Amino acid sequence: MKQLQKQCHYTDQEGNQCMNEAESDGLCYWHDPDTVKTGDDIKQRLEEYAASGRSMAGFSLKYANLEDINLINRGKKTGFNLSDADLYHANLRNAHLFLINLQGASLMKADLSQANLNCANLEKANLLGTNLKNARMEHARCGEKVMQEDKAFLALKQGNLESALDFFQQSEEIYRCLRKTCEARGLFEHAGSFFYREMVMRRFQIPLYSFKRAFSKIVDFFCGYGEKPLRVIIFSLLLIFSCASVYFALGIKGDNSIIIYDSQ
Repeated sequence: MKQLQKQCHYTDQEGNQCMNEAESDGLCYWHDPDTVKTGDDIKQRLEEYAASGRSMAGFSLKYANLEDINLINRGKKTGFNLSDADLYHANLRNAHLFLINLQGASLMKADLSQANLNCANLEKANLLGTNLKNARMEHARCGEKVMQEDKAFLALKQGNLESALDFFQQSEEIYRCLRKTCEARGLFEHAGSFFYREMVMRRFQIPLYSFKRAFSKIVDFFCGYGEKPLRVIIFSLLLIFSCASVYFALGIKGDNSIIIYDSQ
């Protein structure tokens, strides 16, 4: 009697189960974190798998050599799906990842230098220690906050100050890396946004009741560390209006008398 093949029990964030054949541990070759994927043929196999149109969500690709891999979904409006994939220490130099979905993926210490990440989805991806030197990131989506920042505020809420400080430091490092990458590509608007978040993360590492932190907060409030000029304009207008209101109500001294508004 023919033995039935067991299906991989990996399920993605949307509830879709992997259709690949499971190995002894209940996971398929691609989802098994214990299966080493450092062979010379791994790049070609992954390209062929992607070309089949199947999702690559949650793939375990730690230390994989994927240099110059082509994962562009040509002729499609959506890119290939590598969300929640583990690419820890993976070699992705010169990788072609246009429109790729890396949401929630671990790119910790991965090498993405000179990679094409245009229009890629990097929201909630772990970018700690990621090499993004000369990477192209036009229209890439990184989300309003990186994953570590959310964890930092959660730890702060739970009263775990040591863990919160560690996550704030990691967040600052990631924002600095993103800022430098954008500056190198001339994406100064995005670089300014990342610089602002970098400075906010640095502020939260300063002792709460200190002059340095208070001064940093004041600078943020009035000008957003130089990245929010609208705040300067609003503050200036409010100051002018406030002073004008005071003069209007109390008058000013001139010619040994108080000069004040008179409706007559």
